[in-house]
Amino acid sequence: MSMTLSVKELAAALHVTPRTLHTLVVTGQIPMPVRIGQRRIVWRVADIEKFLEHGGTPGLQQKARPGRPRKNGGAS
Repeated sequence: MSMTLSVKELAAALHVTPRTLHTLVVTGQIPMPVRIGQRRIVWRVADIEKFLEHGGTPGLQQKARPGRPRKNGGAS
């Protein structure tokens, strides 16, 4: 039996919200989940490990915040 991750588990592992995870799926930035039954979707751990070994999604690695820079240079 293969190991799987739920939406909440994968979102926590990638440090994103479940809604952001959904957006990443829709835009094709992460592997597609597998549907179990009518309502449950999961990701295979092996698929996610392979995805991350090959660099993952570049957007998940960036920590820069969008928007204009602060007038004081961001120092507080």
